[in-house]
Amino acid sequence: MAPRWDGRVRLEYELGKGVVGCECEAMFRRLLASELQAPDPFVPTEPAEAVVTVHLEHQPPGFLSLVELRDLEGHVLQRGAYVERTCRDAVDRAIITAMIEVFRPVTPPPPPPPPPDSFVCENP
Repeated sequence: MAPRWDGRVRLEYELGKGVVGCECEAMFRRLLASELQAPDPFVPTEPAEAVVTVHLEHQPPGFLSLVELRDLEGHVLQRGAYVERTCRDAVDRAIITAMIEVFRPVTPPPPPPPPPDSFVCENP
């Protein structure tokens, strides 16, 4: 069961103005991998099939968390933008958005129904 973009996207992680003390790119990668229960899902170098941009910045009254999935021509395929109370909350939102919009696992088919109970009727 492979995530949709696993191993095919490059990460651009941007800390904007006013986010001193917010998680660095390496920590974001570790936190996302932990939530996915998988290795780092981003390609370390080219070639990639798409780019995920995570942008965090202070935007009163809180912190902006912007996650975009773009194709290699720059067209936005998915976008999520949220304002959270703390920088940590903004990072958490970026992780959740990436999990849902970018690395959503393919749903496996349901298991087959259990076999009917078998029994033998004996004649007295």
